Amino acid sequence: MPTLGVLLGAAWGWWPTADVECVVFAVNVVLLFAWGLSAARAAVRTWAPP
Repeated sequence: MPTLGVLLGAAWGWWPTADVECVVFAVNVVLLFAWGLSAARAAVRTWAPP
């Protein structure tokens, strides 16, 4: 859904459509990192390798 929101924002003229790919890529990278980190924390994983 966040990617869809960013693409719709570009269609509505919130930023130039030529730059939307970089914005979507950055949003996806940040979201995947945050979701992975929160999943690891929920699974009580430590920073040290096993």
